[in-house]
Amino acid sequence: MSGFLTLGAGGAAAQSVFCPASPGVATGPGDNPNFALATGRCTNGNSGTGAFSGAALGSQSLSDLASGSTETTNRASSGMVQERRQAEQESCPIGTVRRQGRCLPIPRAETRADPQLPARTRVPAAVRARSEARRAPMRASRRGPVAQPVDVGVYEKGPRAVVVPAFVQAYEGVRMGTFAQGFGDYEERSGRSGSSLLYLQPDPTTGASGGGPAVINPLQILSKSRSTSFGALGGIDFTSRGHLSADDGLIVGILGGYVESEVRVSSRILSLNPTLANNGSSTLTARSSGGSVGGFATYFDGPLSIDALYKADFLDLSERFIDNQAYSATFTYNGPGVPPTINPPQNALIFGTGKTSLVNHSIVANFNYRIPLASGFWMEPTAGLQARWVDYASSAALLGLADGHLFRLQAGSRFGWDLDYGWMRLTPVITGLAYSDVSVKGGFVDFGQNGSFGATSGSLGVSGTSPVNIRQEGLLRGQGIFTLIGEFNNGWSAFAQAEVRGGKDLFGVGGKGGIRYQW
Repeated sequence: MSGFLTLGAGGAAAQSVFCPASPGVATGPGDNPNFALATGRCTNGNSGTGAFSGAALGSQSLSDLASGSTETTNRASSGMVQERRQAEQESCPIGTVRRQGRCLPIPRAETRADPQLPARTRVPAAVRARSEARRAPMRASRRGPVAQPVDVGVYEKGPRAVVVPAFVQAYEGVRMGTFAQGFGDYEERSGRSGSSLLYLQPDPTTGASGGGPAVINPLQILSKSRSTSFGALGGIDFTSRGHLSADDGLIVGILGGYVESEVRVSSRILSLNPTLANNGSSTLTARSSGGSVGGFATYFDGPLSIDALYKADFLDLSERFIDNQAYSATFTYNGPGVPPTINPPQNALIFGTGKTSLVNHSIVANFNYRIPLASGFWMEPTAGLQARWVDYASSAALLGLADGHLFRLQAGSRFGWDLDYGWMRLTPVITGLAYSDVSVKGGFVDFGQNGSFGATSGSLGVSGTSPVNIRQEGLLRGQGIFTLIGEFNNGWSAFAQAEVRGGKDLFGVGGKGGIRYQW
C-alpha cells in the first residue's frame, strides 16, 4: 500500500500536510520562522503566531466518518443473513402446508367453498394429469424447497370447480442459492468543541521574544459532515437441515461486493476576540471506494437463532481540502514600560490533496428468539454486537489517520406478519433498534506538542488539546427499519427495505433491495 501528498499555500513552498513550513504570514522579530502542526494549530511556537487547522480536524474525523461505508455494507450484509434465515425458518416439511403462520397437515380435497381461495375454473382431469407428468421430471431434479400441488380445498363458481394448489416446502438435503442486492445511504453529523490560541508577549523590560505575559484567545469550533454511500453485494449460500434436531437448520455462504462513498466535512473556527484573531473556515472532501469479501453463517432451532458475519472492505481513500487559517496577532516591542503594539491578525489559504489505502474488518453477531403471536403475527427480540478495526497504509499518517477499532452493542425487536396466498408469501417486518458505539479507540494521529504527522522533532512549547468533535463514542442511537419480503413458488424471492436512524447530532436514511434464487 502506498500514498502521496501534494500541497499548496498561496505560492509558498509546501513542507507538510495542513501546515506548510512557511504558510505565507509575517512573523515577529526573533520568532521561529518555521511552522508545524501542534495541538491542532499551525504555529511557530508560543512566542510567535498560529492558527487552528479545521482541515486537520476534518481529516482526523475521517476514521469515524469513512467507516460509514463499511457500516452501510455491514447493515446490508447482516440484513441479508436475517432475511435468508427467516425464509428458511418458515419453510414446512413434506406433507404439510403453511396456513396462518403454522405448518399443518395437508387436508383432502372437498367439494365446498373455501373463502380463502381465489375463484378458478376446474381443469379437466386428463389435462391436469398431462400437466403433472410434464412437471414431475423438473421437480425431481430440483434440490431445495419445492412447490407440490396438493388438494387443500375447492372453490365453486358456476358449473365447474377446481382444486387449488397450496405453497408447500420440502427438506431435500443440501440446497444452494444465489443472491444479489443494491443499497444506498445518506448521513449527517455535527459537532461542537472549543480550543484556544495561547501566545506570549515580548518581555516588557528587555523585549525578549516570549518573555512577557500570556495572551489567550478562546475559539469555538463548529463542524458538520454529510456522507453518501452506495454499492452492491452478491454471493452464494448453502442450506442444510436436521443437524442437532429434526427441525434445525444451518446456512453458510460467501459474499462479495463493491462500495463507494463520499464524505464532506465543513468546519468554522470562530474567534471570540477579533482583535487577536480573525475567523477561519475549512472544507474537506474525501472519497473511498473498493471491494468487499466475507462469509456468514446462521443457525436456527425452533424459535432460537444465531447470525454471524465476517467481512473485509479493501478501500482506496482520497481527500482534498481548502483551509482558510486565521493566524493570531503578533506583538511589537516598543521599549521598557511601553505597551507592545498589537499587529493586525492575518489569514492564509492552505489547500492540498492526499491519498492512502486501508482495510476495514468487521465481525457482526446477532442473537434472536422468535415468539409466535396470533394469526401469523410474530415478534423476535434481538441483541447483538459489532466489532470493527481498521488497518491503514503508512501514508495515512500524513493525513492524520492511524489504525484503530470500534465496538458496538445493539438491542431491539422485530415484528412481522406472514401472509400466505397459495403461490406466494408476503412478510412485512418492522424493526426497532437502539445501539451505541461503547468503545472507539485510535483511528487518528493525536495532536502532540512536538508537532503532528512528523512535521518537527523539536518541542514547539504549545499547550492544549484538540478534540475530534464529530466522534460518536458513548452516544445512544435509535434505528427504525421496514422490510417487505416476497417468496414465490418457483425458487425466487425478493425484498425491499427502508431505514431511518438518528440521535444527538446524527440523522441518516438508507434503502436497499435484492433478489435471490434457490435450486
